[in-house]
Amino acid sequence: MSSKKKKGNGESWEKGEEILQAVILADSFNYKFLPVTLEKPRALLPLINCPLLDYTIEFLVEAGVEELFIFCCAHADQIKEHLRKSKWFSVRSSCVIHTIVVEDCLSTGDALREIDRKSLIRSDFVLVSGDVVSNMKLDKVLQEHKARRQKMKTSVMTMVYKVAGPGNRTRCKEEDTVIALSSASNRIMHLERTKKNKKFSFPIGLFADNPELQIRYDLLDCNICICSTQVPQLFTDNFDYQTRHDFVKGILINEEIMGNQVHCHIISDKYAARVSNLYTYDAISKDILHRWAYPIVPDNSSFFMDDCYSYSRRNLYLDKNLSLARDCVLEENLIIGGGTSVGTGTVISNTVIGKNCAIGDNVRIEGAHLWDNVTVEDNCYISCAILCSNVHIKKNVTVTSGSVVSFNVVLGPDIALRPGARVTLKRREEDETDFGMDDLSIGEKPKQAEPIEFNKTEVGAEGSGYLWFEEAESDDESDKVEDVWGAERESSSEDEVSSIASDISSLPDTPPPEDSRLFYNEVLETIRLGVVDGVSGDNMILEINASKYAYNVTFRDVNQSIGKALLESALHDSNMDNQAQSVNLKKTMMHLKPVFENYVKDAEGQRDLISAIEDFFLDNAWCRDTLQVCLHLLYEMDVLDETVILYWHAHPGPSNDDQAMEEQKRDLRQTAARFVTWLKEAEEESDDEDDDD
Repeated sequence: MSSKKKKGNGESWEKGEEILQAVILADSFNYKFLPVTLEKPRALLPLINCPLLDYTIEFLVEAGVEELFIFCCAHADQIKEHLRKSKWFSVRSSCVIHTIVVEDCLSTGDALREIDRKSLIRSDFVLVSGDVVSNMKLDKVLQEHKARRQKMKTSVMTMVYKVAGPGNRTRCKEEDTVIALSSASNRIMHLERTKKNKKFSFPIGLFADNPELQIRYDLLDCNICICSTQVPQLFTDNFDYQTRHDFVKGILINEEIMGNQVHCHIISDKYAARVSNLYTYDAISKDILHRWAYPIVPDNSSFFMDDCYSYSRRNLYLDKNLSLARDCVLEENLIIGGGTSVGTGTVISNTVIGKNCAIGDNVRIEGAHLWDNVTVEDNCYISCAILCSNVHIKKNVTVTSGSVVSFNVVLGPDIALRPGARVTLKRREEDETDFGMDDLSIGEKPKQAEPIEFNKTEVGAEGSGYLWFEEAESDDESDKVEDVWGAERESSSEDEVSSIASDISSLPDTPPPEDSRLFYNEVLETIRLGVVDGVSGDNMILEINASKYAYNVTFRDVNQSIGKALLESALHDSNMDNQAQSVNLKKTMMHLKPVFENYVKDAEGQRDLISAIEDFFLDNAWCRDTLQVCLHLLYEMDVLDETVILYWHAHPGPSNDDQAMEEQKRDLRQTAARFVTWLKEAEEESDDEDDDD
């Protein structure tokens, strides 16, 4: 065991003062990130260009933890080296950090039994996984736990849960739980993992003995616990406890015999989540980019000490040391690390890009994660994929839908990787048995005796790598829980669906044409009467939402219907001159600003809106001169971004080989040429000012 001593040579130990201790389990004990975790532990995988472990330590230090034990199994040397170079090992650090290395540890239970054997814990302590991201303070939950312990020593653990309804993207389906709570004391009376079950059994005595019982299925386990010193001892006494879930179930089953209890603390206005799998890795990344975990944001130097990101609207975080082609399009929700270059005609959205990456020309990247030193050559398409450090993607390669390309792999040229593929250079030989503890299944006996297939895949003529095949962890299909990155989840609220609408790989089914027409007519009527009668934007939104659910239309239909209805309402009279058209259009748009802000939330929504505007003016040639006034107003209202407008103007799009329609689209864009030129000149002046600075 290695450690760093605090100033004062441990004087607080000698005085017997109680200090707040914490244990971080820096090993996940599961397969979820194979084959990446063959070469690097999950705790050191980058999340928004910062190692996961750093988020967890920062959270605990900010919460007042003074002594921290980091329990390592696989790749312990990498974790120790990372800590040695970190700010927490400096002389100014307020926290003492110890690393505990036990290479043959197979589960959370084994780790806590080892902690008990070493007698490391002297008072109530915090137990977390090394992949937790949180901005919550622990003072309230600590006070509750200690006050409860003073009244009854049988309360051995307080678990932190966050209110997050079914469909919330940070919920891991494999860990979804239904919980029975005593509303008076927040004592956990019963819990069950849901998996795919539709029915649950609760002891009838629960309802008879607890009139204030709550059944909750809207809680997310944050993997943050306040534990008494009895917890490691209980794991030692019960060798069948392999996971926290085993522990809690055992406490509940044996409560009448042992008398121990588990309570919970529920948060709603703070952020806390665990990177459990690829899906939650992507979801938590997006939450940070959306600033929902504030102050955990890339432009906060206390969290991202080695980087200097500027923040601009549409959630763009850019390092100062970048090389960006003038006509590349950075749409929204993305971060680009220092030393990275982006080529001509490239479009990037909802993406994390690390340091010193090279992105070629005419590349499209959506919802992806590129770690440091990644190269993507010209004409590639990357969507919902992780490209680990030093990956090289050659020309004309497509990587999509939950694919993972591990360290130093080369793909291409001219190939399309199948969705969900995992490619690595780490070839598994039949006689190898040592995978490392970071790759063992939670709560199950490790399958080291069962070799995992490792076959060569078609990675392109100049590629190097192997396709990784995982064996099923269970022969019972009913036990499997699908949580596939790149697939759309069900959502419990309209806001959640809206927030992830630009991240899913496919749009919902298109409603029948008759329903779309009826929905549009209702939206048109709502907007017309709303403007004439001065109806508030909030009431108009309620009416549009009611129509949306009545006709089951998509968000794309909503955005396009609002755009067309706006123009049809404002430009209904072909006898109006240009000035009257502009005045009427401005009046209508200003009244509808709250409606636009509610629905047009991302680049995808903006593209839907501008497409509807284009269709309207193509069908109404008499008012085409008003197009640039319309675009200018929407730009000034921050409804349309300049990048979306410029991209639309430069890309008329296919017209099913209809030359007449293509000519009309070009002519229509020409009517907005003066405004587009003004936009380009303003952008160039802004770039020049930045260069001067």
